[in-house]
Amino acid sequence: MEACLTEETIAAFEKACGIHLPQAYHMFLMQVGDGCESMVDGFQLNRLEDLEQKDLSRPFMLEKEWIWECEDDRYGERYDTVEQAIQENAAERFGILPM
Repeated sequence: MEACLTEETIAAFEKACGIHLPQAYHMFLMQVGDGCESMVDGFQLNRLEDLEQKDLSRPFMLEKEWIWECEDDRYGERYDTVEQAIQENAAERFGILPM
């Protein structure tokens, strides 16, 4: 794990993004650490400073959906159902027409 973060560092990130991080994640960053490059199966936990800092205070659309179960062909039908629900929800909530 990388070094723990200070309250000031976390507050600066929250201010830059217009959000408050969940209390559990806030505590994790202060007491456990900020990111990890070598986790199980080659995964990594990004450091807070490596994340893009942009306004997250308003609702935003996902640019691309990702459902890890879909990497296995057995979930193809479920993926189609979820994708359809995402599009219908976007149309209903934001007045966006599905593609």
